[in-house]
Amino acid sequence: MKLFDSHCHLDDRIYDKDFKDVLSRAKNAGVSGIMIVGVDKKSSERAVTLAESKPGLYASVGFHPHDAKECSKEALQFLIKLAKSPKVKAWGEIGLGKIRKDGLSASLRPQTNSIFRLFSMKGRVTEVFWRF
Repeated sequence: MKLFDSHCHLDDRIYDKDFKDVLSRAKNAGVSGIMIVGVDKKSSERAVTLAESKPGLYASVGFHPHDAKECSKEALQFLIKLAKSPKVKAWGEIGLGKIRKDGLSASLRPQTNSIFRLFSMKGRVTEVFWRF
């Protein structure tokens, strides 16, 4: 049986020291592919760079719901440029987090809706972050 890890954050600097070991353990466990999920501009760019460095690694690009306020038109254009890489297979991490006491997640709904519309037109899978 082949396994595919559809959501991981290997872009996190915590993996810098043992990145190759993590990939080796995944392979030994039967994982044939790994999706590295971007949660902002910086992590999306790093996800693409890592995905382009090794076979079996793929990237998604997007903004975590709690960072959606950073998702300007310029930031979306940056993600669209990143998504031209053949290693980018999905949009995300996007969506709405659990409604917080400060109401932030609810206030981000317009940005999230814009992101969904844009990304759905670009022919990629969308990885949705949703908490209840």
